[in-house]
Amino acid sequence: LQGDTKSTANSAWAMQYRGLRFDTDAQGQPQHVRFVDEPLQAGSTDAQYYIGLLEQASHGGNAWALTELAQQCFSGHYIEKDLEQGHALLAEVIETTEPGTRRARAQTLLAERLLDGTDGEGRQSGDGQRALQLLQDAAEQGDDSACIRLIDLYALGHKRLGIKRNQKQAEHWAAQAVQAGALEEAEADQRAHPRDHEESLGRSILYHLIFGPF
Repeated sequence: LQGDTKSTANSAWAMQYRGLRFDTDAQGQPQHVRFVDEPLQAGSTDAQYYIGLLEQASHGGNAWALTELAQQCFSGHYIEKDLEQGHALLAEVIETTEPGTRRARAQTLLAERLLDGTDGEGRQSGDGQRALQLLQDAAEQGDDSACIRLIDLYALGHKRLGIKRNQKQAEHWAAQAVQAGALEEAEADQRAHPRDHEESLGRSILYHLIFGPF
């Protein structure tokens, strides 16, 4: 598909999320377009074409395409799994994209990979502080999922990655989530104080067993 980087990325997006399909000639050039109601199938010609569009747009530096291709590298659904390449693509987005939604999304995804315990070569990472910094940067750029993840990490800690519980930070990010409309106040409070709510629930169950339904 010939065209500018943004058009190529838009075509890839439409293939994945709107059912766009291309009928191609013997040389692989698109001749006709159509829309279908079924998702892309792994190993299909359509999936290969979709990956080709992502790669083309990625070479042009399109942040969405780079992030989408990174996720394909992690999942191995349409292409061979490659953790190192996935990390490199997200790092490229973070390094080359201005602060905003696209950059924040890449930071959140990279932080999640670190929290899963894999670095760019698939080894155990343990880089909890880097994950926290990525999430904080993403949350400050308006990424709601990063904000919610910070609440949970600070409220519960993460022993393997050396992240200690910090009630003050949990409450801070809970307040940010409520202000941004990412969470209702009650849910934010429950996330920020999970042990308090577990104890309250435990007491309620105990009273129920002793005294019967209220």
